[in-house]
Amino acid sequence: MVADTIMVVLVCFMPTQQPKEVKKNRFTESFEQADKEFDKEFKLDIEALKKAAHEAAISADEKTKVEKERALRPLINVKELFP
Repeated sequence: MVADTIMVVLVCFMPTQQPKEVKKNRFTESFEQADKEFDKEFKLDIEALKKAAHEAAISADEKTKVEKERALRPLINVKELFP
């Protein structure tokens, strides 16, 4: 147990090695180019997609309101147990 504690303390005090220079991600340009080509080809409107997703979530919430209330209802009434 003492040996474990000593190891933990030593690990906490050991210096960490940081990279001396930050390397540029070599795939950044490729990702940006692919993203632009995708946008050109499919012409997606992000704001319209966000709005549609929001409306779908609201609709699903309204449709499942009864099931949600039934699922969240407690199985027993704790107040009845302790008069």
